[in-house]
Amino acid sequence: MKFKAFLFDCDGTIINTDRLIMNAWRAATDFMLPGKPVNEQDLRKHFGRTFDEAAMLLAQEFGVDDYNPEEVAEVYWTYHKGHPEDIDGVFPTVAEALKSLKAKGIPMGIVTSGFYETCSKELEELGVRDFFDVIVGAGDVTQPKPNAQPALICCERLGVEPKDALLIGDSKNDIACGNNAGCTTAIVSWSLCNINNLQGVEKPDMVISDAKQLLEYI
Repeated sequence: MKFKAFLFDCDGTIINTDRLIMNAWRAATDFMLPGKPVNEQDLRKHFGRTFDEAAMLLAQEFGVDDYNPEEVAEVYWTYHKGHPEDIDGVFPTVAEALKSLKAKGIPMGIVTSGFYETCSKELEELGVRDFFDVIVGAGDVTQPKPNAQPALICCERLGVEPKDALLIGDSKNDIACGNNAGCTTAIVSWSLCNINNLQGVEKPDMVISDAKQLLEYI
């Protein structure tokens, strides 16, 4: 298969933000679920969901129904934005692959559930922002992942048809977004998601174990 454009998720796909996300969630759940025994596995199983969805599910699991979603989100994003030291760089081989794809003139975009400003700043600080022509963030959509809208908007801005694009992500919501949009989809093997249990619209077309594999598809 050959593709005319590549769409990437950001956190967990390009940038190793696993530690940052975990710590931000710890801050949020300490605020939302005080005294509750929330462990790492409770948090990890919701990685890849939208923030509101994950918070709602955690509240249900721990029997809390009187939390304020906006206040919890503020705690989470305040930590997320204020602790860049928790970011562990770009995943291995990713920057090298992006550089090669850019040199070959391949349009590339980011499709993130996070905010444009946060994502763009993190990519800039890690030296990979200029590889991307488009960033579609939470403020650009009314229907976030797993809905098709984020991928469709990214494809439109890149000037390609969804059928000609490969979407690469690390979560089932990423894959469902791409599949719903009509893109080909790939999940990265360094994902925290259990990639062996994905089915239906959440099942990817391929697994990427090394970002340099992407050069085979242009």
